[in-house]
Amino acid sequence: MNQNNLNKSKIADRIRTLRKENNYTQEFLAENLSISVSAYRKKEYAVSSFSTEDVLALHRLYEVSCDYILLGKETDTDALWQEISCTSDAKKLSYLLKLTEYFGGAENISTVFGGLDPADTDI
Repeated sequence: MNQNNLNKSKIADRIRTLRKENNYTQEFLAENLSISVSAYRKKEYAVSSFSTEDVLALHRLYEVSCDYILLGKETDTDALWQEISCTSDAKKLSYLLKLTEYFGGAENISTVFGGLDPADTDI
């Protein structure tokens, strides 16, 4: 992702809005991110930046995509699934092999997907 596309102030605004919509305090978020309240306030008001780890933690807490936090837009998963369902099995296998290679081999996939064992799926 090109850093020039990221607007620190807009990211901070989205994160502040999410905090308020969920009735969380800055103290709660600071504790959740393992930082001081002062450090959290600086990030929320765009004096400093949220780290990658912060964005991932906030994505999990708020159950929104990282795309939304960083860019202000959700990933269109319905369109993605539609595209995948219309793809040939050979192309799906090609994508799967590329993903497996990207994540460092089949032995790492369960770690990447939070302990999901491919043997336990219908795939």
